[in-house]
Amino acid sequence: MGNGTYMLGDLQVTVDGPRCLLAGTNTLAGSVLTLEQAVQNYAHYTNIPWQQTIRLASRNPAQMLGLSSTIGRLAPGSAASFNRYNRHGKRIATYLRGEELALTKA
Repeated sequence: MGNGTYMLGDLQVTVDGPRCLLAGTNTLAGSVLTLEQAVQNYAHYTNIPWQQTIRLASRNPAQMLGLSSTIGRLAPGSAASFNRYNRHGKRIATYLRGEELALTKA
């Protein structure tokens, strides 16, 4: 979501660029970092290959939640919801239940 004022639970917060603050204060209320940005940061700062960081952010959580039989893998009977990346780790396509979605600019 872009700049603006939102409700975060019972708290009113203001998003302004890269910051999310409690409305009317300078108190940090959360992050506006996307999961994709977090994965790229993790790969960059740890020097772990991006393929491994993507797995850490997708397949591993699905397995921890007991959903790995239908989420986080490509196999008959799975949801076929996944992202496609180029060799540099930039997302180039997203599929939801097998259908390609239009990418939006972040």
